[in-house]
Amino acid sequence: MRNRDRKIYSYSDRAIRHRTVIRARRRSMRIRRFLSLFVLACVLAVLMPAISSYAGSGSVGESGAESLWDRPDAGTPDVKTYKYYDSICIRYGDTLTSIANKYCSKEFRSRAEYIDEVKSINHMTDDKLITGDYIVIPYYSSEERYL
Repeated sequence: MRNRDRKIYSYSDRAIRHRTVIRARRRSMRIRRFLSLFVLACVLAVLMPAISSYAGSGSVGESGAESLWDRPDAGTPDVKTYKYYDSICIRYGDTLTSIANKYCSKEFRSRAEYIDEVKSINHMTDDKLITGDYIVIPYYSSEERYL
């Protein structure tokens, strides 16, 4: 066999197969990375509204007021306060204790007293809350409101 009859390859067949396998692995890794990022984005898209609604803004109902427990004038003897009621929607994860932590002001002697009043107003016999239901909660404000 002469030299001119031989085929000249720059890479051996083994090297070509190796490169093909490496390319296939890299492509597979890119696809896996894309899919995992896509799944993560979908999970975040589903959980973000739930997390933001669970964290809440500390407002009373839909009015956008600040948390009543943190108000400087709440419970002070020189400031006249008025008792009002508001309707709130129960969100996933809400409990009577979490609602009391959010809306109970210093006019109530304890959070347990606040919970008892919420249960009494809403004719509740147990502590069970159903997501999506509305309950009426009491709160105090120094602002007099006319309806």
